[in-house]
Amino acid sequence: MEAWLSELRSSMITLQKEAISAMLSVEEQQQQQITLQKLLMIVILYTTKIKIMIILLESLNVDEYVIVRQVPLCCYVWY
Repeated sequence: MEAWLSELRSSMITLQKEAISAMLSVEEQQQQQITLQKLLMIVILYTTKIKIMIILLESLNVDEYVIVRQVPLCCYVWY
């Protein structure tokens, strides 16, 4: 009976460790997903902001050369 209880305790400890490991893995994946979603939202908002700025500048008949010089090439949205 003592051996059976000892084996049961050992099994429970092993299961507990595996459950903790699985929960931590899921939590890390969720954090990565949230971080990715936040980064994508930042990119979308920034791109939208640049597009609106370009539309406003074009509506003022500003030369395209000026737009290109003021907006870094990596951020310029080409139509």
